[in-house]
Order: sequence, then C-alpha cells, then structure tokens
Amino acid sequence: MSTDSGGRLPEPSSPDLWNLPKISKLQIERVSYSKPRKHIVGGRVVEFYEDVEILVQTNTEIPIRALSPALYIGEVEVAENEHVSKAHYKFFVLDEEKLKDGSMITLGWAGVPGKRAKTKFKYKSPRAKKKR
Repeated sequence: MSTDSGGRLPEPSSPDLWNLPKISKLQIERVSYSKPRKHIVGGRVVEFYEDVEILVQTNTEIPIRALSPALYIGEVEVAENEHVSKAHYKFFVLDEEKLKDGSMITLGWAGVPGKRAKTKFKYKSPRAKKKR
C-alpha cells in the first residue's frame, strides 16, 4: 500500500559559486623572509626572500570551488594566495613591477577576469619591510 501523495519535494537551492564577498579590510606590506617562500612561476620553482603580501578580510568566506580567488590590481591578476583563517586571506605578489600605484583592486576568480567584485581599495606600493 502506497502513502505517496504524488507531490514532489522542492529541489534544494544551490549556493551561487560565482558570488564573491565584499572586502572589508585590506593591508599591503613588504615582507622579508628568513627562509625563502617557494612559488611556481612559469612552470619553475622560484624562491622569494622578499615579497609583497596583501592581507584581505572579507565579510564572509570565499566559496570553495575548483577556481582559486584572485585579486586584480588594475588588469594584473594576483592569484597566489593562502586562506589564513575564517574570512582572512593572504595574497602574494610575484611580479611587483607590473603594478601601478593608484590602480583599483577588485576580487575575482583566477583566469576569469570578467567576473569581479569592486572594492573601495587602491594599490599603493609598500616601502618598509617586515620580517617573518
């Protein structure tokens, strides 16, 4: 005997994986490392003893997906990043000479420059070094 009323359950809503949070805080610092940080650049491992790090706090976490989040400074993509803690991220600038002071900073997805969340922040090259 069947008790099915024939009605279908509504499909669960899926989160919008293209949606990006707002950046609430952003700090740009020049950092020198006692042990070099290793990054892949052009298919090769490159050691960095000094780097520009952009510390970002968002109003919610960036969705986890196959694409990596990226900051865009003007049209320059900064995709190398580390999830530090809930809604806190660190982006590593690997090609500082391409960046221009005063360029708008937007948040997007690596390799997808058309989908970006605007911010109120502009790039300013850091002068002083912090040791890590």
